Amino acid sequence: MSFRSERYRRHIETRRRSAGRDRLVWVVALLLVAGLATWQGLTGARAGGGPPPGPYELRAVDLDDRPVAGVTLRFFRPDGSTADAFEAVTGEDGKVLLPEERWSGDWVCQGRDHDGVLSQGGLTRWEPRNGEIRFGPPAALAGRLSDDLGAVLAGVALEVRHRMREGPALARVETDEGGRFTLPDLSASFEALRFRGRVDGYPDLDVETEVSAEEPIELVVEASMPLQVRVLDPAGRPSPGHRVELMGVADSERRCDQDGLVEFRGLSRRWTYKVLIDARGMTYRQPEDLSPSSAVHEIRLEEPLSLLGRVLDAKGKPVYGLELRHAYGNQGIVSTRTGSGGRFHIGGLPAGRVELVYDLPDGRVGRLAAVSGSGEVLLRLDG
Repeated sequence: MSFRSERYRRHIETRRRSAGRDRLVWVVALLLVAGLATWQGLTGARAGGGPPPGPYELRAVDLDDRPVAGVTLRFFRPDGSTADAFEAVTGEDGKVLLPEERWSGDWVCQGRDHDGVLSQGGLTRWEPRNGEIRFGPPAALAGRLSDDLGAVLAGVALEVRHRMREGPALARVETDEGGRFTLPDLSASFEALRFRGRVDGYPDLDVETEVSAEEPIELVVEASMPLQVRVLDPAGRPSPGHRVELMGVADSERRCDQDGLVEFRGLSRRWTYKVLIDARGMTYRQPEDLSPSSAVHEIRLEEPLSLLGRVLDAKGKPVYGLELRHAYGNQGIVSTRTGSGGRFHIGGLPAGRVELVYDLPDGRVGRLAAVSGSGEVLLRLDG
């Protein structure tokens, strides 16, 4: 056999083997695609990919599980948005079949029975055929709002919602002079409710509580004391006009009065806070126990100092690119990175002992102590 014939024969065999492998790959790929399509068809709705098979159906019943017919239900998305809201009337069997274009996501529904009693129910994508709203007699719920020191809170607007499902508010009421309120039209089927409100001088109210017509609802908010801060200049004199805010507290910015004093209200007595003072060109040492009390917390501004140094690892080798942070100063946090030879320079520091923090590879936070303005320092990492 000639060399050309032998080469041709080998070429043909190679082509056959390649074609066989290609056919096998195509068969496996088709099987995988078919299996994936079947799985998505069965579980697509549960993965958020589309509505589940079958209708969305909800049933209105009383406390004895008898159907409640002819009542108008209003359906909302759980966030209470009215953009997709629609109404439906229960049939003789108490059931409502949602329109097919509504067969997706979760729904909350509210409605009043023939006696004007308000209830709430809903259905989810996980159990689209098992939606339910349950009506009972009016519960005649009543309660009182006070703080944890016993003072009643009058004239407070309260928003009442279902505890588990959000949806629109069930009721909005206002406390009277004795801090009392009533919810006359809610169904006895509610076992727990969520109350929200804003009380001047107190932390915002957001309470979930069990409810019963036999026992009054007692809503208690934490009594608050003001947090008072006085800003002093380096000589210890009141420093007026500075903008001061609490870190992490929205809309907390205040301006110091002529006595350098600023006051914050509506804070929790159980928490401690950190302040940011707009003192350009100056710095200060952050108090560690800043919490609401009858005392006035004084913070003295200082001329900022710097810290020069080197960072070495446990083996004595310079550490390059390490971020060092100091959580004080008029910007909240000042930071720098080590350069060649592990050298760094960080400014905006208060006088005396300071603590620099850095991130460890395992997610923990390391700490290095130094004294600002003391010349070049040598810092060594642990471990």
